[in-house]
Amino acid sequence: MYNISYEGRDNIPDKGAVIIASNHINLVDPGLHAICVKRTFRTMAKVELFRHKLLAAILRPLGAFPVTRGKADKHAFSTAANVLKEGDALLIFPEGTRSKTGELGLFKAGAVALCAMTKAPIVPAAMIQEKNIKLFDMVHIVYGKPITYEELGLEDTSSTNLRRASEIVHDKVAEMLSSEGKR
Repeated sequence: MYNISYEGRDNIPDKGAVIIASNHINLVDPGLHAICVKRTFRTMAKVELFRHKLLAAILRPLGAFPVTRGKADKHAFSTAANVLKEGDALLIFPEGTRSKTGELGLFKAGAVALCAMTKAPIVPAAMIQEKNIKLFDMVHIVYGKPITYEELGLEDTSSTNLRRASEIVHDKVAEMLSSEGKR
């Protein structure tokens, strides 16, 4: 349905806990990652999607679990932490929602807080696509080198340090988006 290309997929470990932290532009983004990533992953999806029985019946078997946006959803965070503690992969969109403009937004601290708790590395991911994607449009996804707990300095889990670590991940995604735009 789309013209998909990717690079850096080998940066995602074949096994073990890993957080894939991606920018988020379109509703189909999790499905596009599923096409490119060699292993299965779980992901958060806004709770509103689970209010539709048919959609919930599709999302749950695909590994999605609900998150209430705009507040600290302890149940969703706990589910995400358990995914990682079980050695599985987690796709997360640190902006917390799709970008309304297509531009990269600020990252919330959830991904780095999960990294601090589980020591799972974070693989930054940059989705290069149009905001209003149409059938057969080009989508390019770049997966960066894993960023470790130690590289993020997450021994200190103060809110200031979590914000700083989130900025490191944000800046890596921004760098990948920028370098792709210069191609």
